[in-house]
Amino acid sequence: MTLHNKDIKDAKATGLQSTIDVLILASEDADIIVNGQRASVAGRGRGGQGIMPAEFEGGIGRDGVDAIRAVVAGGGTLVTVGEACALAFRDLDAPAADAMRGVERTKFFLPNSIVRIAVNPDTPLGFGMPANAAAMFSNGIIMDTVEPGRPDIERRVVARYPDDNLLLSGWLIGGERMARNRSTAARATARTSFC
Repeated sequence: MTLHNKDIKDAKATGLQSTIDVLILASEDADIIVNGQRASVAGRGRGGQGIMPAEFEGGIGRDGVDAIRAVVAGGGTLVTVGEACALAFRDLDAPAADAMRGVERTKFFLPNSIVRIAVNPDTPLGFGMPANAAAMFSNGIIMDTVEPGRPDIERRVVARYPDDNLLLSGWLIGGERMARNRSTAARATARTSFC
């Protein structure tokens, strides 16, 4: 089922958590997902001028974030891809963070390259994968898990970058910054899984 901003905004009234099991947020800036535009940064962006049809503009708002939280709390799974991970880090208490946030491109740069990952096949997301695999890295997020601060949350690392021989094909500056960090992490509560 495809959801639009309005569907998620109105989810309190419609009970979104009772109709979906998995919600996938494609790679998009967290501020655009929530507010419909990037946070104000001098000299950046479109200046609020939209080019999309109205039903795709405006973001999901705080009500939408609350609706996503209700989906997860109700036992649903949230999968965030790329930039959308920042929404989970910032607004949904995911016990992870962007390990490269604020790191200059001269210190870390990995453009469209293939890297090795070590996968935990005992996790639902890693199930069926070999313990060692290759992954395409294209403007992705390198996660570092953080203490969740709540006893009902269990952190599980689905895949991590190995200590050495990381790059299989492509170009990498600052590979030591990736070593043992996570490519995919999951959070679980008694009834919830959150990726």
